Amino acid sequence: MSATPCAGKSATQVRILFVDDDELMRLSSIETLKDLGYATTAAANGSAALDYLRAGGGADILITDIGLPDIPGVELAAEVRALRPDVRIIFVTGYDERRTMSAAPGPRTSFLAKPFAPAALAQAIRDALAQSVN
Repeated sequence: MSATPCAGKSATQVRILFVDDDELMRLSSIETLKDLGYATTAAANGSAALDYLRAGGGADILITDIGLPDIPGVELAAEVRALRPDVRIIFVTGYDERRTMSAAPGPRTSFLAKPFAPAALAQAIRDALAQSVN
């Protein structure tokens, strides 16, 4: 699998912040992302993700579970967008929360249903990177 560059960046320069409270999901997804060549940081909850970004950490893509225990994923995405307006967001969920949302919450936002195969994760990232930041 090959990764699509973001605004002239190689895969190793694309920074992904992956947030999920399910340790197995988080670890297996991080391994997949690293195998794909992405620079990846993991957080077990929304607060840790925000702490990372506020401390100067970077992210081109935020991949977050919708049902986090401390901050709902949609609220996390809004806070991340306030810090990093150009970030692309992929919501992942094992539940049917997407049906309760009338539309994707904001530009450059997509959804990926859990459980997902590595190929589906790779495709979701390629699709997110292809989205215009304008």
